[in-house]
Amino acid sequence: MMTQVDELDKSRFMEMCLVEFIEALVRVADKVPKENLTDYYPIHVSVSPWYLDKKIESLVINLIRRALPLK
Repeated sequence: MMTQVDELDKSRFMEMCLVEFIEALVRVADKVPKENLTDYYPIHVSVSPWYLDKKIESLVINLIRRALPLK
């Protein structure tokens, strides 16, 4: 999220557009150590040497599981 010049009078600094939200998710996923990940799809091999695709996959699945109620 970009910094805002006028944080007192405008609420833009508390809002995100879709691109900023996706970037924030990817930045959080990038900080997760590979050892702490659950590989939900072990058949799919990571194409990134940093395992960023697996990190994003794991983060999104965990967010969905925590947000949706259990039946």
